[in-house]
Amino acid sequence: MSAGSPTPSASSRRRRRSDGLRTYDGIVNAAADIASLEGLDALTIGTLAERLEMSKSGLFAHFGSKEELQLATVEAARKRYVAAVLDTAMKAPAGVARIEALCTMTLDYVARPEFPGGCFFVATQAGVRSRAGSVRNAVIANKAYFRRLLERTIKEAKTRRELATGLDADQLAYELIAVMDAATWAATDERREDDLRHAGRAVRTLLDRATRQRAKR
Repeated sequence: MSAGSPTPSASSRRRRRSDGLRTYDGIVNAAADIASLEGLDALTIGTLAERLEMSKSGLFAHFGSKEELQLATVEAARKRYVAAVLDTAMKAPAGVARIEALCTMTLDYVARPEFPGGCFFVATQAGVRSRAGSVRNAVIANKAYFRRLLERTIKEAKTRRELATGLDADQLAYELIAVMDAATWAATDERREDDLRHAGRAVRTLLDRATRQRAKR
């Protein structure tokens, strides 16, 4: 800046920071869409620059390495999942209604879909499972978080006496997640609508069985 040039105003500095954030958000969200289809291994600064018609140096300004790009992509996918599913589902009343909301919102998230490859974390998990490192840990941690959340929600329903006290919460959570993950794999299949309908019916059957156990006891 020359000695005679005006000092940028606070509003212009904020505007530039906002523009940079939108650019960053656009990059990581595009990266998440690509990774949901092709896996995180296919996501490099070079390939992303080519897809987005950007220079590599432009991407290096945001991410210093392939690993940083992949971790930022996982975090962007997490935020999108939270906004699409958890922010709404967790507002449902505690108990069975919240379990239903978590499952229904997850299937809606697959059906829309939020990502072109279905659930980002299901789609990318297979590719990173056998590879140790921070990227694998980030993907697995996000999958594990949802499972623990569902288990806690089921246990809360038991505490509220909406489910049988002897019901195995971990087993029910496993079965519900297995159904929803299967629906994700079918999201791009020619029988997508049928499979999503079957998944919704399976979730309903599992929850009906759990509530019937409470009634019998």
